[in-house]
Amino acid sequence: MNRFPKSKISASFAIIQKNHPLLISGQKTQLTQAFIHIIQNAIDSMESGGKLAVSIEKSARETLCIVIKDSGCGIDSKRIPHIGEPFYTTKERGVGLGLTICNKIINEHNGFFHVSSEENDGTSITITLPMKTPELYVVEV
Repeated sequence: MNRFPKSKISASFAIIQKNHPLLISGQKTQLTQAFIHIIQNAIDSMESGGKLAVSIEKSARETLCIVIKDSGCGIDSKRIPHIGEPFYTTKERGVGLGLTICNKIINEHNGFFHVSSEENDGTSITITLPMKTPELYVVEV
């Protein structure tokens, strides 16, 4: 079922695991806010429709790797270093704080946020977060 407001967008989700739940430590509302914002940006980049793929995989170093990839308009390579800077936006009605906040949330959870993109060929956002540690609140992914 396609629940995206733009009906020409298809989505796929893949969770790649081997016999163990994929758990991360963190604040559920903050992480949810970050993921929703990144996915909404991906949807916004596909004005004429496209594909959105989300994959989640445990890496070899006890980290969880979440990749959100779209087939949207992509980002000019000159703009990529500025993504996440406060008040930097390419949107007509944007404020430029969305990805800044996402990056801050990911960093506060000891994670990393990486953007790779080519203009007219989509964007891939890779978020790497440490796996569950017992002393923190646990969010099941």
